[in-house]
Order: sequence, then C-alpha cells, then structure tokens
Amino acid sequence: MEVSSKQFIPVLTGLGPVLTGLGPVLTGLGPVLTGLGPVLTGLGSVLTGLGSVLTGLGSVLTGLGSVLTGLGSVLTGLGPVLTGLGSVLTGLGSVLTGLGSVLTGLGSVLTGLGSVLTGLGSVLTGLGSVLTGLGPVLTGLGPVLTGLGPVLTGLGSVLTGLGSVLTGLGSNNKFFLNISEYCRRSLLNNLSQFSQDSAQFSQDSAQFSQDSAQFSQDSAQFSQDSAQFSQDSAQFSQDSAQFSQDSAQFSQDSAQFSQDSAQFSQDSAQFSQDSAQFSQDSAQFSQDSAQFSQDSAQFSQDSAQFSQDSAQFSQDSAQITSLITPA
Repeated sequence: MEVSSKQFIPVLTGLGPVLTGLGPVLTGLGPVLTGLGPVLTGLGSVLTGLGSVLTGLGSVLTGLGSVLTGLGSVLTGLGPVLTGLGSVLTGLGSVLTGLGSVLTGLGSVLTGLGSVLTGLGSVLTGLGSVLTGLGPVLTGLGPVLTGLGPVLTGLGSVLTGLGSVLTGLGSNNKFFLNISEYCRRSLLNNLSQFSQDSAQFSQDSAQFSQDSAQFSQDSAQFSQDSAQFSQDSAQFSQDSAQFSQDSAQFSQDSAQFSQDSAQFSQDSAQFSQDSAQFSQDSAQFSQDSAQFSQDSAQFSQDSAQFSQDSAQFSQDSAQITSLITPA
C-alpha cells in the first residue's frame, strides 16, 4: 500500500499547534521555577525565624519557671514572716498586758504604802497624844511627891513629939484631906484622857497592821506580775529575733525574684522581637506564595492547552500510523 505525502499534512498541521503550545508551557515554567526560589527562600527564613521564636519561647518559659519558682520561695518565705509577725504582735500584747498588770499592781502597792504611811501617821499622832497625856499624869504626880516630902518630914516631927502631933492632928487633918482630894482628882482626869488616847492608839495600831498586811499582799502580787512581765518580755525578744531572721530570708528571696523577673522581661522582649521578625518573614512568604500560586495557575493553564494539543497530535499520528502499517 502506497502512502501519499498528502497524508502527512494533517500530522504536520497538528504538530504545529503542539510545538506552538509547548512554547508557552516552557515559558510559563520559567516564572514558576523562578517564583519557587523566593518561596523556598522565604520558607527557609520562616523556618529559621520559627526556630528563633521557639528558642526564645523556650527561654521565656525557662525564665517564667524561674520567676514562678522565685515567687513560690517568696510566698513560702512570706508565711514564716507573717507567722513571726503574729507571734511578735501576740507577744507584744502579752507584754503590754503584763505591763498593765505591773502598773496596776504598782498602783495598789503605792496606794497600800500610802495607807500604811497614813496609818503610821495616825499611830504616831496617837502615840504623841498618849505621851502628851502621860505628861500631865507625871506632872500631877510631881506635886503628890512634892507634897509627900513635908508629910514625911512632918512624920519625923510626929514621931519626935507624938504628943504634940496627936494634939495638932485635928487641925492638920483638913490639910491632908485637901492634898489627897487634889491628887485624886488630878490623877482621875489625866488617867481618863490617857485611857482615851491609849484606846485611839490601839485602834490606829490595828488599822496600821491591817494596812501593812494589805501592803505585803499587794507587794507579793506585784512581784508575781513583774516575774510574768519579765518572762513575756523574754519571749517577745525571742519572737522578734525569729521575725528578723525570717524577714532577712524574705528580703533575699525577693531580691532573687526581682532578678529572675528582670531576666524574664529581657527574654520576653527578645521573644517579641523574634516574633515580629517571624511575622515579617511569614508575610513575605505569603506574598511569594501568592505569586507562586498565580504563576502555577498560568502554568497549569498552559499545560492543559499543551495536553489538549498533544492529544490531538497523538490522534493524528495514530491515524497516519494506521495508514502506513501493512494490513
């Protein structure tokens, strides 16, 4: 079977569009490959920036851990500080309460001392009255003794001249009676005042003894309150020392917390800077990806046209092949 050259005309005619369509495909492939470069470069920058972001995030989280650990230490240290402060305030309350008891007891002691001194004044006043009353008694006793001298002198004369004495006894009887009456009245008056003053003195002495007993009781209570006050003051000093120690530890933990917080702020700032760079790289990557998608769409359109032309070329070639192949 002879094959005419005219039969190749459809094949060659169909090959023309195929080759013509291959040109735009190859031309479109260039921008696709060219656009793929910035996309891959941008993707590298994005991944690099993402690495920096994740590294910075690790530093931030590590710093946050240190901050939270330091905050825990601060809060833990704050507990003993507050507890110690409570003990100090409680001890201070006990000290002030004890001081109030001491001052109250001191007031009772001073009041009792005033009563004792007042009673002692009354006793001394009564003793003065007794001694003053005793003076007239002794003074009245003087004339009695003075009058007794002439009596004894006269008694000698009586014994010397008993007759004359017996004769003059009637005339001297009135003299002795007057002396005896004077002495009796003087002694009765002075002894009555002396008894009255002595009774007042006994009463004042009893009151003095009662005030002295109360004073001794108040003094004993004062000593007991003073001992309790000393014990509370010692406990207060011990609690204050513990409070100072806990406060020092709290200050140290707070300083460490401040240092960790400063490091955390620095890491956060670096993280923000890396995140901003990551966002910028991601934006560029998105822009390059959009351009790549646009070039890829054009390439797909050109490839579809090329496939359509190639299919037509394949169909024409098959037709020619069937004609030139012997039956």
